[in-house]
Amino acid sequence: MNPRLLVHVPDADEPGYLRRARRALELKDQLEAGTMTAAVVDELVSFLSSYVAIEGSDGDPKEVLYDLSENQFKKVLDEVAGQEGKQEVPPASGGDSSEPTKE
Repeated sequence: MNPRLLVHVPDADEPGYLRRARRALELKDQLEAGTMTAAVVDELVSFLSSYVAIEGSDGDPKEVLYDLSENQFKKVLDEVAGQEGKQEVPPASGGDSSEPTKE
């Protein structure tokens, strides 16, 4: 069974919104501009790992983040960049759907 990644996006009342949004947007801009390097990928994974957990596990979510598809990864980044709520990302491989679902 492939692990599911739960994405927790802080709500509108949690301090640090602009810092989170700014960093997410900076990283997203680098990703979309085609200036992605190994260091940028590592920064993205490190940044996003603060907002995700593996369902039913205390394991390191970084490994699951590295296994996401491009579309799944972008959805997680979009959520952290400014949308609220929790989201479940489909398994990294062999999942039934490429679309994350809201809880």
